[in-house]
Amino acid sequence: MSMVIRMQLAHSQTVTFVDGQIYNVVITAHAFVMIFFMVMPALMGGFGN
Repeated sequence: MSMVIRMQLAHSQTVTFVDGQIYNVVITAHAFVMIFFMVMPALMGGFGN
C-alpha cells in the first residue's frame, strides 16, 4: 500500500486513482494495517512482558 501511495505522491500530475475518495480509503486502510499489525503487537509484546 505504501508503494501505491508513494507513486501517487511522486506523480501528482498523472491521476493514479480515478477518484479522490479511493486515495483516502487507501490511506486509511494503510493506517489501520500499520496500527493493528505493527504498533499493537509491538506494544503488547514489549510492555506485556
